[in-house]
Amino acid sequence: MLLQAFSHPLAIVVPLVIWGMLVAFVLSVFLALEDGLKRLRRLHQIPCHRCQYYTGSPYLKCPVHPVEALSEEAVDCTDYAYAAATHGFDQGHWFKRARQRLSRVAHPLGRSGNGPC
Repeated sequence: MLLQAFSHPLAIVVPLVIWGMLVAFVLSVFLALEDGLKRLRRLHQIPCHRCQYYTGSPYLKCPVHPVEALSEEAVDCTDYAYAAATHGFDQGHWFKRARQRLSRVAHPLGRSGNGPC
């Protein structure tokens, strides 16, 4: 009976085709994920948000290179200048000062904040 089922050529070809399509699908999904991760790593190298020339405006993101701004072409930008170094802005110092100012603010109800009452 088993030999009779495999005697027909389609009984062998159809399962092989189905398994081949399944393997091809899994392989294509894996390759698409790998390509997406590679592209994502490349896009995270774009330095525009940290540049002194970046405006943040949706109309003109960079006055120096408006076409290349926030694209893969901006990864090797020759005019990139780190914004914090040029403006003298130290983010860690700013947060430390803000915490100090907040700690000096008196509680609105005159409580010390050490307990529920």
